[in-house]
Amino acid sequence: MTSTLPPLVQALSGSVGSASASALTYPLDLITTRLQLDSPQKAKRRGGIRGGLRLLLYIVYGSKRKQRHGLGWGALYDGLRADLSATMLSNFFYFYFYSFLRSLSTHGLSASITIPALRRILGVQEGRARKPHKPTLFEDLALGFIAGVASRAVSTPLGIITLRLQAEAAEAEDEDSDSDGSMSPVEGADREQSRSRRSPSPVPKIERTGIVNIARLIYEEEGLKGFWKGFGTSALLSINPSITLAFFQLFRKIVVYSRRKSPTGHASQNLRPLEAFFVAAIANSIASSILYPLILAKKRLQTRAGTASQATLFSVLKEAYLGSYDPHAPHDGHEQDTNPMPSTRAPTRPPLAQRSKSSYYSADAPKVEGIEGLYQGLQMQILKGFFNQGMTFLVKGRIEQLVVEAYLRRRAS
Repeated sequence: MTSTLPPLVQALSGSVGSASASALTYPLDLITTRLQLDSPQKAKRRGGIRGGLRLLLYIVYGSKRKQRHGLGWGALYDGLRADLSATMLSNFFYFYFYSFLRSLSTHGLSASITIPALRRILGVQEGRARKPHKPTLFEDLALGFIAGVASRAVSTPLGIITLRLQAEAAEAEDEDSDSDGSMSPVEGADREQSRSRRSPSPVPKIERTGIVNIARLIYEEEGLKGFWKGFGTSALLSINPSITLAFFQLFRKIVVYSRRKSPTGHASQNLRPLEAFFVAAIANSIASSILYPLILAKKRLQTRAGTASQATLFSVLKEAYLGSYDPHAPHDGHEQDTNPMPSTRAPTRPPLAQRSKSSYYSADAPKVEGIEGLYQGLQMQILKGFFNQGMTFLVKGRIEQLVVEAYLRRRAS
């Protein structure tokens, strides 16, 4: 992202590109979230990408063996509106802040602020253009981190609503939706006992929860601070897009350098659309692999309900490492109320943890733990990020190219 276009153009192109990519890859994002919120036992049975694709087909088409009807393709887009809003907000502010800060670092304040009214307010005077400064790799990382923190502060509430919508949608499927894989006798007995208590109807009744209802539920559970739950971890993850951009810059330079060595002579500094796709996709895959334990911990922290939850980044990472994470256990603040005095507060919808079914697995069932537990769902995360980030930079680059062409045509006319 070394475009010399104004920050506002880069912000608009970046937000449109990221929204387009999110809309195309949202089913993968939904499946990735389901895999990350699986219990360690279920994750062991599901497997990686193959398990994720089987889950996707199960949601759409159901299972004849389990007498479950599919929910259709629309079920793969639960929470899409909230996700697109969060994505556009986050990426607009990220690309705007990053391009402005990079321009400030490269050309100084006078050349970075181009809006006349803002120049008058800040008292910026026309001065002699200074020699451009080329930011180092570490300066790029720092600029990206600052821009990431600022953008996440704006988009975190919508991001949490999206996560809760995706988690709520998981109730529509069987707790053990994989059709393959063996179970111990204890697990099979528990499963049959649980099935006997269910409604005889093979089609589950699905309660669709809207954005407004989820927002109200979060507010009733935790107040305004619930919309910024896990922001500390999100702030740490702000280094993710900056690492992605750093690798993007590195690989871009390699591609451009290889062009100069070609017999065709001097080549353009900009990447072709297909080159931008693969360079961005590879850069994102590397960044996600480095920071994946934090990505997993953030998802699990933000889907926990309750004001009294004592979960911290360290405790969630410890649960993942030990294989003791239980997505269906009641969290702090949601145990049964033993106070005999009647409450004057209107009854609210029970939290997801209380409404979810109990685990089918025995304590000694195989599970993911150790380093594997810290990277549960990594394969689907990389697959999703590969297409998402690649599509973002492809669309962004194409929009900027169209803006430049329109400007050149206007000057030529």
